[in-house]
Amino acid sequence: MNAIQGTIRYNIGVDEFFDQNGPNSFVSKVALVLGIDTSRIRIAEIKEGSTIVIFAVDALNQPEVDASAEELAAVDAELAELLEALTKAADDGSLIILDAEIIDSSFVVAKKNYETEDTSETSRAMIFIIVACVIAGLALIIGTIIVCKKYKSHKKKVQPSKIKNYALSKNVDLSGFTENQQSDFIGNNTSQVNEESGNATGMHEIVNISQSNNIKHPNMVQQSAD
Repeated sequence: MNAIQGTIRYNIGVDEFFDQNGPNSFVSKVALVLGIDTSRIRIAEIKEGSTIVIFAVDALNQPEVDASAEELAAVDAELAELLEALTKAADDGSLIILDAEIIDSSFVVAKKNYETEDTSETSRAMIFIIVACVIAGLALIIGTIIVCKKYKSHKKKVQPSKIKNYALSKNVDLSGFTENQQSDFIGNNTSQVNEESGNATGMHEIVNISQSNNIKHPNMVQQSAD
């Protein structure tokens, strides 16, 4: 509700205030000072402390929360006028009732939570940022999962060419072997290969494996024949 919320403390006891029909006197006085209908004045609470009257004066302009700029400007203008009038009346004694002095008073503007263009744009921007962050997070998670799966799959594979390269780097000539002999040589040496570095555990293992499979270099066969 668009309104002015006010508090006025009168120098009079609460019991006496009610005995003299203080609430009705108060509403009538405020309506007279502001030149408005009494239906727009609401007493929220009357409590002790001399007598404290907590009340609200409703504005005529009560547009919906999606009000236009012109409607909001009219609300602001009306509330500003009411605030100024109440403040002045309290200061100059126009709101005195029952011959009770005003000890102190305060007034504040209360408005509905209107959606301005800036607020709407900010809300849309925040939604866009949140959605973008969620998508980016999901993409990162999915990418990480895919990379991990590829890494595990790649780790299980053996690359015979690395064994060949290792053998050649140790002066082990495989060129004279048949493809089946090379396959046997490579297959038996698979467990000795560190897949990530491409290295075998040692030259003596390669020699042992080749001997256990009775694989002989053609040159060796020829020398035996001679």
